[in-house]
Amino acid sequence: MEILVGRKTFMEPKPAIAESALLAVLEKFFDMILNLPVVNRRLSDVLNLLSSGQPSCPQLYIYSSADRVIPAGSVESFIEKQRRAGHEVRACNFVFTPHVDHFRNDPKLYTTQLSQFFR
Repeated sequence: MEILVGRKTFMEPKPAIAESALLAVLEKFFDMILNLPVVNRRLSDVLNLLSSGQPSCPQLYIYSSADRVIPAGSVESFIEKQRRAGHEVRACNFVFTPHVDHFRNDPKLYTTQLSQFFR
C-alpha cells in the first residue's frame, strides 16, 4: 500500500547563511568520504546484507521526498526490492517534511499509519 501525503502548498523556510554554508561543506566532505573505494565497498556490503537479510514480517516505510539526508528514490528503490523478494511492504511518503520530522508535521497521519500497520 502506497500513501502520498502533501497536497497542501507551503513555502519552505530558507536556511540561514551559516546553515547553507555548513550544508555545502558537509555535502562535499561526505561526497568525498563516501566515494573512497574502501568506504563505498563497505557501504555496498552493508546495504546488500540489509536487503537480503530482512525478516519475513511486514514492513512499513515512512519517508519524505523532501528529506535531504536519505533520498526518497533510495527508499523507494529499497521498497521495490523488498516487494520483489516477496515481502509485504507499506509505504507513506510525506512529500514535504524534512528528515525525521514527519510526526511533528502531521501527528494524526503518522499515528494512523503506525496504528494501521500494527493491526
